[in-house]
Amino acid sequence: MSGQKHPNKASLVALLLFVSSFLDLSTADTCRTLTTFNGGLTPRISNYGYRREVQPFALLDEESDIMCLQEFWFQEDIDYTLSKVSHKFKYHFSPLHSSLNVFNNAKRERLIPEAPCSIGDSAYFSFRIKDFGTVLCSHFSALFPVYFEYDDLGFSDYKQQQLAEMAVIHNKFASRDHVIMGDFNTGPRVETANSPDKVLVGEVPDNYQIWLDNGYK
Repeated sequence: MSGQKHPNKASLVALLLFVSSFLDLSTADTCRTLTTFNGGLTPRISNYGYRREVQPFALLDEESDIMCLQEFWFQEDIDYTLSKVSHKFKYHFSPLHSSLNVFNNAKRERLIPEAPCSIGDSAYFSFRIKDFGTVLCSHFSALFPVYFEYDDLGFSDYKQQQLAEMAVIHNKFASRDHVIMGDFNTGPRVETANSPDKVLVGEVPDNYQIWLDNGYK
């Protein structure tokens, strides 16, 4: 893996990266499998305590070389998770929790670089894997009914903000093959003519279509 460190850029919000101990980064071993998972470890989501206890065991069932995890908000939750999975996922990186920063060359960069750093910032980190390519781990803005960013970012709602985040990544990485992992907070609306009562409710489907139009699969 390789990248450049940007210490003056915004840190990522509750992102965590695991690398399997079975993937030897010092040899020619090739990464073959990637997994992304949103833990949602916040008390405002129901069954927080139970989910916190059982999630590490679900992660251990994953046979992935690299895992991008989102919404691990609290240091104690990361410590607990690591205590259960570190024998399998030897390497880990969390820009938000500096004590866990063992990939010192990992890249951090703001999605909206002209705004001052605040609790509402979004970001990503990217890395290159030998014989695999560029991989990004991110978490795009969710669509909340009330727009409550602390700074004036120039958007009227989260749909616009999410679109701007998408544009930054696409413009920066469009010239090279890459994989994006994370919570996109967007998805298609699907209706069937034979069963009009059965609808897959989309989440910001217009933005999802833009991903497709830009060639993502």
